[in-house]
Amino acid sequence: MAELTLDTLIQNIQSADDTARAAARDGAGPVGAAAVLPLAKIAAGGELEIARAANRAIQNIVYYAGRPGAEDEAKAVAAELLKLLGDSQPLQLRRDVLWMTWQIAGEEAVEPVAALLANEDLREDARMALE
Repeated sequence: MAELTLDTLIQNIQSADDTARAAARDGAGPVGAAAVLPLAKIAAGGELEIARAANRAIQNIVYYAGRPGAEDEAKAVAAELLKLLGDSQPLQLRRDVLWMTWQIAGEEAVEPVAALLANEDLREDARMALE
């Protein structure tokens, strides 16, 4: 399969075809930071299997950007993840994003994650991310 573009990734992640959706999910890594927010929108409001695939695609982007030698990509992806910690996102997505953030982010994430210690629903997730 050819490398995915952002448009193809978003189209295929929403496909009714399980094979196309799985290929998009599994190949999302190289698409990078530009895909994080569009995928999060799908993860927050899509049909269950499509939302799940979008969430996993974001995870694959995090894994890809976290590879050795990709520090600039990691910073770009972390910056996009931090945008998803606000109250406008569903609770479960915010929990997932906290988990992804601790895998890839550096000190730039400390303040926004620490602010979530005041949120009763996210306090433990934020504490674990900070540790």
